[in-house]
Amino acid sequence: MIDDIVNKLNKLLQKENLFDGEEDIVYYFVELRKLLERSSTCKKFRIIKFYSDWVVHTKKDRVKGIRDILEEIKENKLKDVEFAIAERLKEELHEFSLENGIGNVTSDKFLWNKLLLGLIRVLAEQPIEIRGSLKPGDVKSFCYSEIDTKYRLIIWRLEYIDVYGKPITIPCASGKIIKETLGLIDL
Repeated sequence: MIDDIVNKLNKLLQKENLFDGEEDIVYYFVELRKLLERSSTCKKFRIIKFYSDWVVHTKKDRVKGIRDILEEIKENKLKDVEFAIAERLKEELHEFSLENGIGNVTSDKFLWNKLLLGLIRVLAEQPIEIRGSLKPGDVKSFCYSEIDTKYRLIIWRLEYIDVYGKPITIPCASGKIIKETLGLIDL
């Protein structure tokens, strides 16, 4: 069964115009998730598992460790955070690919950035939310909004709890990934 999943992933990675459509992104992460489960490595590759789960859910609110991820997003909000944890996702995908004999999308900058932009499109308006009690300063939710092709920005929102215990939404934008792929990807 593991070999079948590896073969499916490697076949996908040979596809012409890979990651041009949402279906490639979703299929890639669904198959990664299956492989994680079959190889019993979900705990080792928790970022891959997180994104693999997020891709197929319209809202992410029932996850162990989600507070840690939102805190990381909050701490990095002013530092090119198209992907709050893009580097860790990249590192995990690289290691996971090597361990499982899967083609490595992270070694090709163009393909990696294409995957990231596609993933952001898939995740747009699929918020990560915290349920339960929150204190002032806590992040309540994070959501990618869109990719602004005119200004080449990725737009996202953070919702915090203010000092009065009320949620406040802060729109944010960044363009690092898009700048790196400027002229390489048709937005």
